[in-house]
Amino acid sequence: MKLHIALLIIFAAFLACKPAGKESSSVTVFESKNHEDIDPRLKLQVYYFHNTHRCSNCISIEERVKNVLNNSYVDEMKDGVIKYAAFNVDETENKELVEKYMAYGATLILAKFRDGKEEAHDLTNFAFDYISTKPDYFEESIRDTISYMIN
Repeated sequence: MKLHIALLIIFAAFLACKPAGKESSSVTVFESKNHEDIDPRLKLQVYYFHNTHRCSNCISIEERVKNVLNNSYVDEMKDGVIKYAAFNVDETENKELVEKYMAYGATLILAKFRDGKEEAHDLTNFAFDYISTKPDYFEESIRDTISYMIN
């Protein structure tokens, strides 16, 4: 009986970390409310949303994304071409961004900026599919995607 309860708790924790119903690589296009507010150098904003209580995969996704940025895009980060930000979805001050990107739990968004428009790519399912089984492939794919999006 205790084993069944333990398995149920583990399964519930997994479901809490991996958002249901999200499409990997879905694209949402937003018109910028105020084009002047966007730094003209910015080509890519990387957002990582997370809950207060995080599983090892959630933490690993963030660490691997930051690793890619810090090792492959130092100049782009310094020059403002790429920006990274992490937000806790449980904090009320992040409510507007959470709603904009439908980030109800761990969510990885790569938002490309061009001509006053933002294309938000949700890579959450991809991240959860590969972070624990093929973490090197995950990093390589994120690196390739970022390169494609900023060029």
